[in-house]
Amino acid sequence: MNTQSVTHHKSYHAHHDPGAARLAVELAEQRHIAEVKSARRLHELAFTSGRVLMALVFITTAAIKAASWHEVVASLDAREMAAPAFLADLAIGLELVGGSLLLVGLFTRRAALTLVCWLVTVTLFMHLNVADDLNRSLALANLAIVAGLLSFAAWGGGTYSLDAVRTRRALEAERA
Repeated sequence: MNTQSVTHHKSYHAHHDPGAARLAVELAEQRHIAEVKSARRLHELAFTSGRVLMALVFITTAAIKAASWHEVVASLDAREMAAPAFLADLAIGLELVGGSLLLVGLFTRRAALTLVCWLVTVTLFMHLNVADDLNRSLALANLAIVAGLLSFAAWGGGTYSLDAVRTRRALEAERA
């Protein structure tokens, strides 16, 4: 380490002893490493919380659709959608399975991309009339959800996910 850079470090300008300055810099580096680790844990907790909350949106809407299945089918039928019962079942299945996969972080990227495709389709077929206040609100909400799902499609499930467990196990198996 260059003694001149150590003794002129902004936090340690009072040191005239190069050994003491080196020690001070090492301690500062250790503190910095601890802060980075702490920030990384916080980032992972926030990311996981976002994934869980996103999953709960889909699981909840699937449960609501299942509980009011006849009304959902009637609504789809009123919009002259082909096979409304099948579409209602498809919506419940996609949202329940996709939401559950997001919840535990298993096949996160595929689940997120599947839900993106689903939401884009739903938005185009059900909420395209943005002149209507409710449709506009639902279309914008779906757009925001798609944005969040795209981050999970890009980054995967994160550290606290079954995807991460599967990856660690595969790496351990390769090393063995």
